[in-house]
Amino acid sequence: MDNQTYLDPGLPEGLELNNTGTGIEITRKWFSVLHIFTGIFALVWCGFLFFWYSILGSIAAPGEETSNFLLIFYLFPLIHVAVGVYLLYYSLCGFFNKTTISVDWENLRIKHHPLPWRGNRTIPRSDIKQLYVKRQESHSRNGTSVTYDINLITQSGRDIKLLKGLPADEQARFIEREVEKYLHIENVPVRGEYS
Repeated sequence: MDNQTYLDPGLPEGLELNNTGTGIEITRKWFSVLHIFTGIFALVWCGFLFFWYSILGSIAAPGEETSNFLLIFYLFPLIHVAVGVYLLYYSLCGFFNKTTISVDWENLRIKHHPLPWRGNRTIPRSDIKQLYVKRQESHSRNGTSVTYDINLITQSGRDIKLLKGLPADEQARFIEREVEKYLHIENVPVRGEYS
């Protein structure tokens, strides 16, 4: 990265930076317009499934053959139920969750809260060698979407994905810069790094 990367551009939108006295905390809220659309879609999806199961529940099963036949209609949409529950939970996390990156002289901690989400971790300070930002592109019929990941290289050379799917490179670069600055890590180029 060039030296201009280290000029303080101010706090990017969607981030908060706090000095805790024993370290720093960077907090990022998850909410975006995508979560509104996902929530509406999940409610319609789950509403249809509720309607489906209520119709099945109201059908009387006079004989054993009919009951076995209806069992297929109960079991078939279970994958759709799982997808609906996941989409609804994802949307709720988008409305309420935030990620907190806490850094002190002992550990770097990533915590997604208040609703549980995978990716919480604690990495000892002594194991951190370098942080870097990686750009991710995904292509679909609707176009190309770009997100940014923050990766960490350990002293042993292991590459760990700390955060993924950040919508703006300013957020990713800010987090990388502030963590490295606090831990006195000299920023050096990394293969595959977004510059």
